[in-house]
Amino acid sequence: MGTTTKRIVFPWNYPVIEKTIRMDLELTGQAAVDIVREKSRCYNIDAQTCFLYLPEAKRQIGNDEILGDVESLPSEEFLELRDPNSGPKPGEGSKKSCTIL
Repeated sequence: MGTTTKRIVFPWNYPVIEKTIRMDLELTGQAAVDIVREKSRCYNIDAQTCFLYLPEAKRQIGNDEILGDVESLPSEEFLELRDPNSGPKPGEGSKKSCTIL
């Protein structure tokens, strides 16, 4: 089926900001997260909770979804690795800047 080369943008609290990775289009979403984990040497990536997100299409790649079947994948400039456990960036969580007691 072929390969694709994409820039992967990591969550704010990971030691890597972004990395360009070549992936086989026959991989599932979960296998692609495993490849990102190995190639970036970020072994704290949990393949069970992390997922690849398509920012232009505003949707995630499912764990069992084949990369070659994702129609909007070729048009995406980059993919985001999303970790639901990373939380918001400092200053982006709450709109309150201080608490008055």
